[in-house]
Amino acid sequence: MSINVESYRSDVLVVGGGIAGAIAAIRARELGRDVILVDKAFFGRSGCSALASGVFAAYMPGDNMDTWLSIWGGGALVNRRLTKAAVLLTHELVMQMDEWGVKWVKENGRIYRERSGGTGTSDKINCLMAEGGPQFMMAVRRKALDIGVQVLNRTMVTDVLTSDGQQPTKGAVMGAVGFDTRSGAQRVFQAKATIICAGPYRFPFPTHSTTGLHGMPIDVAPDGQAMMMRAGAAMGKLEV
Repeated sequence: MSINVESYRSDVLVVGGGIAGAIAAIRARELGRDVILVDKAFFGRSGCSALASGVFAAYMPGDNMDTWLSIWGGGALVNRRLTKAAVLLTHELVMQMDEWGVKWVKENGRIYRERSGGTGTSDKINCLMAEGGPQFMMAVRRKALDIGVQVLNRTMVTDVLTSDGQQPTKGAVMGAVGFDTRSGAQRVFQAKATIICAGPYRFPFPTHSTTGLHGMPIDVAPDGQAMMMRAGAAMGKLEV
């Protein structure tokens, strides 16, 4: 029996179609790179981002940076310089997503923010989405497609390719392999850079949760982390 193998080449391969993968793909495409984004379900509808509870924490000019650093920069080993840069970046992202068509709740023409429970601050930091996570991610999806990101849905990536064929590798990651979840066709991706944004696992609702949302979202699993660890990547921030 012959095996159908589909081959793809790109400058950048992005694995995962949540907000992190989408922004990575958009940024790379804006810099003139050929970009392929693969999602094991449907880009814009899968994972945690499409199930966002309707808020996006974002810095606004005039905010108290010390408050933000106390929320995001806790712990002795946190790089506060990078944390501050990340905080400032949230404002840029929100403004860009507003231009892309993400619908925010607005008051007097400005994006309205509300308090965030569990952060220890009474400051309003959460931008409210007008129609929740699905509208939010579909607007970002449209932006990615409009600027030429090639999207392959229902593609389950199972492992990365390495230059020396070894895991962990002493060389470099050269792409990834996977399969079409409907046709079963094998897919081989060769890329100059591979970005894995497969999301967290057991988030946001653990299976033991007593809420009606326990175990959601059902398509979030540690397969991305496993691929990176097998290849020898240094892992961090897994407490998220």
